Amino acid sequence: MKVQGATYRKLPGRSIGFVGSRARLWLAEDHLLEVSGMFLAERYRRFPLADIRAFVVEKTRTQAIALWIYGGVFALCAGFGGLLFWYGTRSETKPGEAVIAFLSVFGGFAVIVAVITFIGFLLTLLRGASCRCSIQTTAGLRVLAAPNRRRPTERMFAILAPAIEAAQAVRE
Repeated sequence: MKVQGATYRKLPGRSIGFVGSRARLWLAEDHLLEVSGMFLAERYRRFPLADIRAFVVEKTRTQAIALWIYGGVFALCAGFGGLLFWYGTRSETKPGEAVIAFLSVFGGFAVIVAVITFIGFLLTLLRGASCRCSIQTTAGLRVLAAPNRRRPTERMFAILAPAIEAAQAVRE
């Protein structure tokens, strides 16, 4: 296998974790390269195309859990902000200026958090269904760090399948 002067093609799909971890797949002439890392450290794993036996794609609940969390925080913050605004502007109760300032500050903070979580909700919804991709080789089954969304996984397979078939045809 020629690795020294290999030219790589970036495959669709990537993974960005909560703590700064990231991962990406690259395709060379004779192998698939997974590059994953966190901050300044990177890890490389090579999978020869001729040794790949199968890909396993499993649907995960990551997107649904994130949507529930974003939706719940949005509902709580929007409700709390609206309640504070309503209480501060009620005509029958005339609280002091300090109370109105307090209600305005915390109501505004709650509304800002609600807007941020709503944006996170929309972004998570637009990214699509989450999945876990594993690769079966002669060495065993390995979970890939990327891609972790369904649409990029399908685009990756459209590029990767002909390369694997060509590499395995040459081997036979």
